[in-house]
Amino acid sequence: MAYPGISANFSFPETFTQLNRVVFIDASIENYPILVKSIKNQAEVIVLDGTGDRLIQITNILKNYQEQNRKIDAIYLFAHGRPGCLYLGDRAINQLNLNHYAPQLQQWNIPEIFLYSCQIAAGYGAKFIQKLSQLTQATIAATDGLIGHHNLGGTWDLNYTTGVVKNPLNLSVTFRNNYPGVLGIITVTSLADSGAGSLREAIATANSGDTIQFDSSLANQTITLTTGQIEINKNLIIDGSNSAGLTISGNNASRVFDLRWTTDFQPTNLTLKNLTIANGQTTGIGKAGAGAGIRTDQQTTLTVENTTFNNNKASGLGGGAIYSGYRSKLTIINSEFNNNDSSQALDDNSQLSEHGGGAILIWSDSQATIQGSQFTNNKGINGGAINNLLSQLAIKTSTFLNNNSTPGLTANHGYGGAIYTDGASPNDGINPGTIRITQSRFEGNQGAGQGGALFLFMYPPDQAIVEESTILNNTVIKNAKGDALGGGLRAGNGQLTITKTTLANNIADSQGGGLWIGEGTPTAIINSTFSGNQALKGADGSGTGVGGAISINTTQPAQIINSTISDNYAAFMGGAFWGNNQNTTATNSIFNNNQGGNPWNIKHQTGGQLLDGGGNIEWPGPQTTAADDVTVTANITIADPKIGLLQDNGNGQLSYALLSGSPAIDAGVNTGAPTTDQNGQNRPVDGDNNGTAIVDIGAYEFPGMLPEIEFIGSTNNIVDGTTTPLDFGSTPVGSVITKTFTVKNTGNAVLNMSNLQLPTGFSLVGTLPATVAVGSQTTFDVQVDATSATALSGELSFSTNDSDENPFNFAIAATVTTDPGTTDPGTTDPGTNSPIGSGTNNIGVVLPSEPLPDSQIATIGDNSSNASQNNCGCQEVSTPTFTPNIVESILNGTDLDDIITGSDIPEELQGFGGNDFIRGMSGNDNIFGGDRDDTLHGNMGNDFLDGHGGNDLIYGGQDNDVLFGNIGDDILFGDLGNDTLLGGDGNDFMNGNQSNDFLDAGAGNDTLHGGKDNDILKGNLGEDILFGDLGDDTLYGGEDNDFLNGNQENDFLCGGAGNDTLHGGKNDDYLCGSTGDDFLSGDLGNDTLMGGEGLDTFVFRAEDGSNTILDFELGQDKIGLASGLTLDQLTIDGDQSNTFIRISDRLLVTAIGVSVSEITENSFTLI
Repeated sequence: MAYPGISANFSFPETFTQLNRVVFIDASIENYPILVKSIKNQAEVIVLDGTGDRLIQITNILKNYQEQNRKIDAIYLFAHGRPGCLYLGDRAINQLNLNHYAPQLQQWNIPEIFLYSCQIAAGYGAKFIQKLSQLTQATIAATDGLIGHHNLGGTWDLNYTTGVVKNPLNLSVTFRNNYPGVLGIITVTSLADSGAGSLREAIATANSGDTIQFDSSLANQTITLTTGQIEINKNLIIDGSNSAGLTISGNNASRVFDLRWTTDFQPTNLTLKNLTIANGQTTGIGKAGAGAGIRTDQQTTLTVENTTFNNNKASGLGGGAIYSGYRSKLTIINSEFNNNDSSQALDDNSQLSEHGGGAILIWSDSQATIQGSQFTNNKGINGGAINNLLSQLAIKTSTFLNNNSTPGLTANHGYGGAIYTDGASPNDGINPGTIRITQSRFEGNQGAGQGGALFLFMYPPDQAIVEESTILNNTVIKNAKGDALGGGLRAGNGQLTITKTTLANNIADSQGGGLWIGEGTPTAIINSTFSGNQALKGADGSGTGVGGAISINTTQPAQIINSTISDNYAAFMGGAFWGNNQNTTATNSIFNNNQGGNPWNIKHQTGGQLLDGGGNIEWPGPQTTAADDVTVTANITIADPKIGLLQDNGNGQLSYALLSGSPAIDAGVNTGAPTTDQNGQNRPVDGDNNGTAIVDIGAYEFPGMLPEIEFIGSTNNIVDGTTTPLDFGSTPVGSVITKTFTVKNTGNAVLNMSNLQLPTGFSLVGTLPATVAVGSQTTFDVQVDATSATALSGELSFSTNDSDENPFNFAIAATVTTDPGTTDPGTTDPGTNSPIGSGTNNIGVVLPSEPLPDSQIATIGDNSSNASQNNCGCQEVSTPTFTPNIVESILNGTDLDDIITGSDIPEELQGFGGNDFIRGMSGNDNIFGGDRDDTLHGNMGNDFLDGHGGNDLIYGGQDNDVLFGNIGDDILFGDLGNDTLLGGDGNDFMNGNQSNDFLDAGAGNDTLHGGKDNDILKGNLGEDILFGDLGDDTLYGGEDNDFLNGNQENDFLCGGAGNDTLHGGKNDDYLCGSTGDDFLSGDLGNDTLMGGEGLDTFVFRAEDGSNTILDFELGQDKIGLASGLTLDQLTIDGDQSNTFIRISDRLLVTAIGVSVSEITENSFTLI
């Protein structure tokens, strides 16, 4: 069974499928493979390492075990934590949001849960554990201390339990002694350089293995270092994901971070996420001045993810943003480097450093991986963006834009406008290293001397691979030495492979406009395109101007295979090629319209004739009859290749497409040809339709005479293989829905279609067209048959002769309802997204900004003397009474399972025994279900529906209906109209849906949704969950411990008796806890809160509106600070009558009748 976002990094014996203990490990904890190794023989181990909500992932796994009838005695959860808070991935689960996860937790059905999370049970965390135990019905073991190595103050013993546990893990002494950290999280709350809550203090006090995060109030602000760099000598994760836009600045005065060894001389690991590192600046020379953003010591590991480095400047050695030390490991993912500078970096001899990489310097015998990142406007001496010394380097899906190494030109440097490499291994001649550049783009970079974008120098047996990349509009100018070689790429002294890569519009002021190769460099150029490159003579005219596309200055063999070299220019000779022609073989390649600027009009394409591998085309041929004016190869075909413009012909690669009738089609040599072209198209294709597939000449494979299907549903294109269903919509039984599909043929051959397959409940109207002519379109219709009420889904599929879209298939769906007046309900609770049938209203839970109308605060419902008054000022709403309708006819069922349908007159429909399906029609009907599990539909008219016994499903339909669940666990949907829903006994689900509805849960633990418009919800007896949803709603919890959420608009919430949880949601709400120990959170908007009797907690976040507490009781009630809000962020003032609590000069809370002098730290609690 595969679960989204769950790692399969470990393989366990088959016997583990029978173990009754499961360990879940959050992959964000450090060194988790050590943990896996220690416990893998005691339990099944699952590592959660994907995106999404990991608690829901756990729920899905446990549900799967239940479906397999596997008995699980205990689960063990290893994750970061802090008091009252469990961190799973990017989610923080705490007492404030625990109820949101209640539907998930209640499905776990596990006797014991062991929480290995730091300090999770400390202080108010004990209440969190108790609540978690209540929701899961599990005995829970946790700790109020640190989890981890004892030398760091940690332990692996769980000292807090909610009962007796029977299944503890046996963590070996070896593991306890070897695990190097603790599972703690520290939160930075201050922008100050030092002191309480500062980043510097957090790093100083953290234990190895800790995660440091930032309070959300620090978002879009800057921590400025005023006392120098921050030194790190322990394993840490520093993550700014909770504080978007946070910058850590060196203040143009110091380095930002210096990663060192531990105090006992062990290398360290640092992970940096979701931050900006800016304005770091060093002043020393050599290594002392390297890495203005981050400098790492030897053998350390640095991982950088989703982080930006701006304006960092190194004075020594190199690496404006990062210096990665000797034998270190550097990983950079989805990050940006902008305007970092090592252009004046000095080595230990106070000379311009050969290793002055503008953004990054990677020191010897190291490994570096860079993925999904962007380098822009960085400036260095060698390597405008990156300088790599004797180290393995892998770059993938990254962009290098406008980087510059020309500041090095005065010192005979300036190589590699974007990247400079000096070896890929320790240069011992034994262990090879690799420079690999994949799916990356180099544009607008400038170098001096050698390599406008890339300078890739190696030492045998090193190799460099450039694949699926674009090298565009780069320039190399002359340096002090007078060189200007390789406008796009200069490589040498190791094996070079260039495949599926385009070098276009690059300029060298001497040789090799696109590519220059030197030293002992065996070379293979495959499936690549050279276009518009220029080798000029420079501003002073001293350049040689040879090799517009390629210049090779080595005696090693070179291969040019299935490549297209077009429209390149050399100021002297060899617009396409210059150099090692006697050792260079051209095979299946196009040389088109390359020019030389010499006055003799000779050698436009090449300076000398290349070895002939067969299948080559040249156009035009030699322009003179001079003996030394040679063709590119001896047996080359002289013909116009008929190619299109340079453009993206697929897969994001710029290339020249072959046009219809090109002599390059099916004219190559199959032996040794690549199996795909530059754009990923398979080779060979029978492009001339003669029955034989022969590889084409050039980097592009002509697709041949092929149809191409474009499929349109309504107005939107449908992609082949789409798994998200195309929804036909909803229709009542007997009313078909028809959808028209359009098929276009955008190819160059007739499109054939056949063998249409449809899911059950769908059918073809008419016939399927058999063919579609080139450039034409046709249509066909599919209908929903609507023969019975059900949800329909499946795959529409038909066969085509479009080779890459055969069959053409996609998912479709529809809903057939039994109620012609309303939309059939769905199956998702809009408050929890749990599958319990939420009806037509698909409203998600939203945190609640317009004033609450006075009418909403006034007494609502029956204002007679029998309405009970509580001490909070809110009145319980009396439930109205009803009498059945006067009917003209009675239809009775039997004790079997009946289907009863009324008529257009007022009727009484009785199900009696059996599981009945009863549907009224247009009259004002009375519908009674009977003793079993019945489905009742009121349909049109003002109906009275009574489920009676059993677990019933009741729909009101149109108009103003009364729905009574009566006995059993019932589901009630008011649908359209102003409806009254009465749950009765049992645990019921009720949704008013549209219009102004009244919902009374009755007895049992019920879930109520008001739906749209202005509703009244009454929990009554039991522990109920009430959601107002849209509209100005009134929610009354009633007896027991209830959860109330007003959701959107201006709501009135009254908890009633019991310990209730109230959330206002959006807009301006009035919350009244009434009796009991209540939890009140106004959420968004300007809310009014009154706790009533009991020990109440009024909860606020930094983003909340301006709130008013009417009855704060000193010594009893608490002000809860949630979502990272802390006391030191608040300013508290006022007078003897009122207390005002502000955040950043904005009024957050007014406590009416509370003297400011009486407010203390004990008045607050962290949530």
